[in-house]
Amino acid sequence: MRYHWMRQGSALAIGVLILAGIAAVMSINARAAGLDTAGSAATGMTIFDFECASCHGYAAEGTDAAPALVGDGAPADVLSTEDIGCRVAEGFGAMPAATLSDRDLADVAAYLREIQAFGGI
Repeated sequence: MRYHWMRQGSALAIGVLILAGIAAVMSINARAAGLDTAGSAATGMTIFDFECASCHGYAAEGTDAAPALVGDGAPADVLSTEDIGCRVAEGFGAMPAATLSDRDLADVAAYLREIQAFGGI
């Protein structure tokens, strides 16, 4: 009886590990399917800051060099995630085509969607 608490603690620890494993697998499957996750938006912010912010502004608010990407009628408001990725990959107007992987394009689109959903930064 005096080790009963140890068995309960072990069972609880095993349960937590199993749930953590299931969550990790679900996250990997969602990412492999190309679904936007919080992780991809966080990665997209880093990519955006490095690749896009110098022209579009760090909050995607637009500058004299390039238009806003968030707000009413902006790309993140009216385009699909796929369309945003295509515009970045192929270039649009004066914007040159980006040399980003498909995953990076999806991450940037997820980031723009996230800041659009929260009304900008």
